[in-house]
Amino acid sequence: MSPFLKRLLAIIFGVLSAFVIITIVEGVGSNIYPIPEGSDPNSMEGLRKIMESRPVGAFLIVILGHLLGALSGGAVAKLIDRSNFRNALIVGGLLMVFGLLNLVSLPHPLWFWLDLFIYMPAAYLGAKLVSGKR
Repeated sequence: MSPFLKRLLAIIFGVLSAFVIITIVEGVGSNIYPIPEGSDPNSMEGLRKIMESRPVGAFLIVILGHLLGALSGGAVAKLIDRSNFRNALIVGGLLMVFGLLNLVSLPHPLWFWLDLFIYMPAAYLGAKLVSGKR
């Protein structure tokens, strides 16, 4: 397999694995902190109201999902292409961009913006955990 294709697959599957983990953790969080009755998550205004009513614990579960997602994304990227850590950092950077888009589009507490600083170190750590001594 060409190095370019290996690198591309590492990034794609790293991001996909991160999204799967984030979705699972946020699904668990939704069971712990369900949206209020009568809320409309299908409209932007409804989403804004839901976000403003969320307790701190709900946001902490989201951060945990982002941490675990970035960790797994970096690990998957490194497992697919063991040549360097660049792919894991690219995965972390892409997740950070998606996180920024989410923060800009929906109201979040100001402290939640610290979430952006999780992606890159977590993706690097995920890659480091699977790199071993070879």
